[in-house]
Amino acid sequence: MKDQIVKYLTGIGVIAAMVVVVYLIYKFATKQPDFNAVPLPNEGTDPTDIRSITLRLHSDMEGFTLNRNLEVWTEFLELSDADFIAVYNDFGTMYYPESGQTLREWVDGETFAFNSSVFTPWSIYTGNEIKAGVIDRMDQLNLQ
Repeated sequence: MKDQIVKYLTGIGVIAAMVVVVYLIYKFATKQPDFNAVPLPNEGTDPTDIRSITLRLHSDMEGFTLNRNLEVWTEFLELSDADFIAVYNDFGTMYYPESGQTLREWVDGETFAFNSSVFTPWSIYTGNEIKAGVIDRMDQLNLQ
């Protein structure tokens, strides 16, 4: 009887060890790599403004929406190079771990239209211009 209990407990221990090994392999195989922040130019940035723009950009792209917030995208495009990069870095730090996508990848995957409850040629044109402006600026700053 005692031998049966020892065999039973040994079997349970082996199965538990196998489950832990499989879990650890899965956990490390599916872990997203860390976001690599781009070095900032030697200009000062205001972290409060950076975080505010980052949160508003994410809010504007989160979920399904076709009508974008023109104000936040215009403000983002008008930033200095240092602040633009700081927003890019902040977005990556905040959202890359959960999504595996940089700000550029988020923007690439979005459809842009502005100031319209119904799609019009103007709203789509404006949206495409803003999106192209953001991508062009990211190209100029080498933000992938």
